[in-house]
Amino acid sequence: MKKKIIRIFALLFILFAAATSVFLILTETVYIFDFSENKNICFYETAVAYIRENTKDAYYENEKDYQLFTSYNGFGSYSDANYTYVFLWLSTGSYYTKNGKLYSASGSNMPYKFTFKDNEVISYEIPMDGEAYVLSIKRWFPKSMRHLYQKLLDRDNHTNDEIEKQVKAYYSYLESTEIQYGTD
Repeated sequence: MKKKIIRIFALLFILFAAATSVFLILTETVYIFDFSENKNICFYETAVAYIRENTKDAYYENEKDYQLFTSYNGFGSYSDANYTYVFLWLSTGSYYTKNGKLYSASGSNMPYKFTFKDNEVISYEIPMDGEAYVLSIKRWFPKSMRHLYQKLLDRDNHTNDEIEKQVKAYYSYLESTEIQYGTD
């Protein structure tokens, strides 16, 4: 009788373990990272437009011919049941003119994580400063994809050269497109 009870408990334990395993496998969110440039280009362009519309330098935006320039390198995206997460390295630079000279107002050059719902940006994140920088980027990814954060950091993400070209082309009407830092 004792052996029969032990066998029943062992069988129940095995069934419980199997059922739990199946449940975990079926409910685990599967993330597929998409590096496809064609699919992501719309997300990238929407994200950059969002930044352009929502990033103004209040101190300089009323200066003569104030402009914000952007350049990006797309990194990819992944989706879950509710959202799409899009990664890119985005450079921004704002400039204005004063007394016929070109001045730098502000700029940034860093990775971004955008959250989309129904093809619209609902939020974005930038890395934390200092020692938390790398860890904050790593946390952008689900545990099963954490290895990808290094690819974001390893990419040749410096897009400032593109901004410089845009600035020189836009402000070509000036006698010089040498950028001044500070104010007159």
